[in-house]
Amino acid sequence: MQERWVSYIYRYKDNKRWENAGYIKVIRTSREGVDEAKVDIGLKLYKPFVCSCKLYFIYEQRELILLDEVLVPSEQKDTISVTKVIPWKGFGKEELTPKDYDGVFFAVDDGDTLMSLWKEKDINISELSVGEKSPKVGLIPIPEYLKMTEKSDSVEEQREEPESQPKESLIESLINSSVKLPTFIDSPFFECVKIVPQDIGRLPIGNWKLGQNSFLTHGYYRYRYIMLGKIKVKNRNQDTYVIGVPGVYTNKEKYLANMFGFSLFVPVKNEETKTGNFGYWVWEIVKE
Repeated sequence: MQERWVSYIYRYKDNKRWENAGYIKVIRTSREGVDEAKVDIGLKLYKPFVCSCKLYFIYEQRELILLDEVLVPSEQKDTISVTKVIPWKGFGKEELTPKDYDGVFFAVDDGDTLMSLWKEKDINISELSVGEKSPKVGLIPIPEYLKMTEKSDSVEEQREEPESQPKESLIESLINSSVKLPTFIDSPFFECVKIVPQDIGRLPIGNWKLGQNSFLTHGYYRYRYIMLGKIKVKNRNQDTYVIGVPGVYTNKEKYLANMFGFSLFVPVKNEETKTGNFGYWVWEIVKE
């Protein structure tokens, strides 16, 4: 293979190539006597709201090595251009060059998967694994890895939560250590704090999938916080813990929220829900 090549990116469904979604161009260059690889990517990803896309080199048809991570703007109709300059030799694995890898795998946090291969190979996406820094963790299957929060380096911390610790205390601990949000007198919410998507990894494991929920990520990048707090629910003897994605109520937003599991909108003030209300799309926290 020459030290300059172009490879097409394809979207995959059910482990089968489905449609063209862009290109990758790799060029070996030299700067001040040091060999580098310039990786130019043109990616077509139209998403209704902001998403995160991780780029990995594929090694020996199985192992994924992180190359970069990019944010995909909402309703992006134009080709997304990404340029990455890396050492020609030794990136990811000692003595390897980009041409020694099989290609690049793209993992979007809404579950979309794409791949660009230098040579035709039979790669099963479900068998791809991400290498972690800790030798204790080893390789994590990609379907499981994509469900984790962005705190991938804190996998060991999440696993080492004391089993004897009451699950509810994890929630209270996060509330007590976070920045408080102002509370309206007539608001149904109380004890509310600001959190970020990475904090979801500190909640009971049943909530971790929210860390990669694209609607939640979209709300965070728009308002720069996610709400964690309590809400009073009729016909219940105790208060309910919720995560709230801030937003303004519209029919379009309701449609998108429902797609990603946020079916209930609650205004910050105790009033009837109507277009233009500010409030939160809420998700009841799983306590175990």
